[in-house]
Amino acid sequence: MKKIMLLLITLLLYSCVQETRQQVVTFTIDTKGIPPGSSVAVRGGDKPLSWEQDYPLVYDSVSGTYKATVQIATGYLFTEYKYVVNGTFELANEENRRAIFSADGNTVLNDKYNVR
Repeated sequence: MKKIMLLLITLLLYSCVQETRQQVVTFTIDTKGIPPGSSVAVRGGDKPLSWEQDYPLVYDSVSGTYKATVQIATGYLFTEYKYVVNGTFELANEENRRAIFSADGNTVLNDKYNVR
């Protein structure tokens, strides 16, 4: 009986583990509403992003946007994030943005600052 219980517990624990996949996410944010020369970054819950530290975005003068591409190892189908301008989170007192990962592992986000 103990062997059966141990086997059942092992199977339950093993079946709860989600497969980790590599996701490439490109964050792109329109510069309208962002003062020139601002520090623009993204924060989120999946490494290399963090809620405590900015991940800088780079200004693209051709498209007039800020961009960053990160690789996330996750078992989830989505990630949450917010943009930060000059140390201040966008969408104050609102829920985080949510990015649903593409099935092919390459997700491109095109957002507008402080707009859902």
